[in-house]
Amino acid sequence: MTLALLAACGCDDGAVRAAGTVLLEGAPAAGGRLTLTPVSGGERAFGMIDSAGRFDLRARDSSGVAPGSYRVSFRGKLDDRLRARLQQRSINIPNAGELTMVYESPQQATFDVPPEGGEDLQISISKSEGWQVFVSE
Repeated sequence: MTLALLAACGCDDGAVRAAGTVLLEGAPAAGGRLTLTPVSGGERAFGMIDSAGRFDLRARDSSGVAPGSYRVSFRGKLDDRLRARLQQRSINIPNAGELTMVYESPQQATFDVPPEGGEDLQISISKSEGWQVFVSE
């Protein structure tokens, strides 16, 4: 079974496929970028988020990621839908032009890539869950 998984992933370095959906303040993220940093050291993983909130993570020199626990950073454009959702939660957002939102996971929160990987993993990002939010131009 391990050989079948490696063949399906194309990973021969112990990496697995890690794909799924990012929920941003309760709704699928409409684009953006993920950076995952291993809690116990090792290579970071990266993934782009499409307009439906779907991501597929990769390490730099691999077709997948190493299983384990990661801290998560999300970066994406602040659209009108997200601005309204944040303002409903009493989060003050400047009305300047195009802004970038950066969310950093709280220290105690991690995203776990299971040993077998997965295609329907979910990362839930929310200020109310302790995520730090930064706004930049």
